[in-house]
Amino acid sequence: MVLIALISLIQLVLSIYVFPNDGYSYNYPLTRTDCYMDVPSSMTYDRKPCTDEQYAQKKVEDQERKALDKKNNMNRDLAQDVALLIVGLPLLGYHWSVIRREHTEEV
Repeated sequence: MVLIALISLIQLVLSIYVFPNDGYSYNYPLTRTDCYMDVPSSMTYDRKPCTDEQYAQKKVEDQERKALDKKNNMNRDLAQDVALLIVGLPLLGYHWSVIRREHTEEV
């Protein structure tokens, strides 16, 4: 329990200070039906389909968001892996030294 808390704490510190994240968001793929623009019509807004230029612009923005999400996911995974190494390697070293010491006492 303490090890999991320690790993989570190290991961949090790494995520904030070493591998900063621009915010996590999940984006669904952009489809042609997702591209609408709000046009004021008297008291309400009517949703009209976007033009080809607006759709192309939204598609570029969607690709940029996906690239940012990929970078953020990689940073999050890297922070988690480094946190596991920071906690796991000293534990492995301690465990190995105890086993080696017990083995030399038996011989």
